[in-house]
Amino acid sequence: DPAVWVVDLPDLSGPSGGPARIEIRMVDEERKLPLNQVQADPADSWYVALTRLVRAPQAAPRIADALDADTDPFGAEGLEVDEGAQPPYTAKNGPLVALEELRQIPGLEAESFAVLAQAASVAPLANKLNINTVTPEVLTALGMRDSTTESLRACRAGGTIFKTEAEIVATATADCGIVLAPEEQTLLQNRFGVTSQTFTVMATGRLLSPPIEARVEVVVQRSADGSEPPKILAWREG
Repeated sequence: DPAVWVVDLPDLSGPSGGPARIEIRMVDEERKLPLNQVQADPADSWYVALTRLVRAPQAAPRIADALDADTDPFGAEGLEVDEGAQPPYTAKNGPLVALEELRQIPGLEAESFAVLAQAASVAPLANKLNINTVTPEVLTALGMRDSTTESLRACRAGGTIFKTEAEIVATATADCGIVLAPEEQTLLQNRFGVTSQTFTVMATGRLLSPPIEARVEVVVQRSADGSEPPKILAWREG
């Protein structure tokens, strides 16, 4: 839900007093491509989805090289070391902590980064995406036909909720009336669940007069059964 929760506060006392506002937005991370699960393997479905998202020929191999543990370039477009880059570049060879680390990869265009900023996540996600919230872009990148993606989007917008993982295909066919291709059925069975546990919460506090702003961004993860308090996985302020 892209909506922003707004809390208007009364005037604050003191020398910096004035009307204030807090804006809160939540993003479901399990509606995105789990970037840290991408394998340097042309047959890996996460890698295939990454190539379709970024489109630039060298982007996906170089991201895969940044993630995998070995030091051999992945294919002709892969890159492990570039001493001529400014600053000199060496692939991380491990999971990313922040998407901004992608900016260090030579040749990764701003357009590719912008796409991944919206459609990919580096949070420690479950192995399956949430079929109730996954973005149309990720569905298409994973191999869903455009017609299937649009039908799923419209079905969810109409109020249909996929309630159990075992019934995803049945709900798509019976409740949404979608005729699934065999490979789409396999994709739904293997890559999707029905819940999300990981979210990014962004809170911005604004003092309107004089204009002062503070921002906090937190990645939180709740337990699958709700028995434990949510955990903070990452935190940054600005």
